[in-house]
Amino acid sequence: DIAVTSGEVHTRTFQEAANYLTRGAWDIVRIDAAISGGITATKKAASLAEGLGLRCEIHSFGYTLAQAANLQVMGAVANCKYFEFPMPIGGYGAGMRDQIDLEPDGTVCVPQKPGLGVEVDWERMDAMTVARF
Repeated sequence: DIAVTSGEVHTRTFQEAANYLTRGAWDIVRIDAAISGGITATKKAASLAEGLGLRCEIHSFGYTLAQAANLQVMGAVANCKYFEFPMPIGGYGAGMRDQIDLEPDGTVCVPQKPGLGVEVDWERMDAMTVARF
C-alpha cells in the first residue's frame, strides 16, 4: 500500500487538519507551524494524528525561524520521523546568528537555546530591511 498525505498548504488551521484526519482522508498529516496557525495548532494536529495511530510529517523546508519552530514541535511528538532540510542552505539562514545544521550522521538536533532555540541577528536583519509596516 502507498500512504496518502496532504500538502502542507491543505492544512492552514488545526480545524482543517482535524476535519481531514477524523474523516480518514489521509494516512499521514503534513502541516507547517509557519503557515498553519503556529506551534500550538501544529502540535495539536500532530497529537491528534498520533491518537488516531497516524504519522505526522511536518513541513520544515525554508527559513531558519520556520525550521526552528517546526523542529521544536517535532521534538515534542512521537509520530514525526523526518526533517525536510534545504540543500544548500543558501539564503535560508539570512539574518540569523544561528541556523539548523546537519549532524555528521545526517540527522538534526532540536536547538536548545531559549525560545525557538536560534538567535536573530537584528543588526543584519535591519540592514536587509526594505520596508516596515
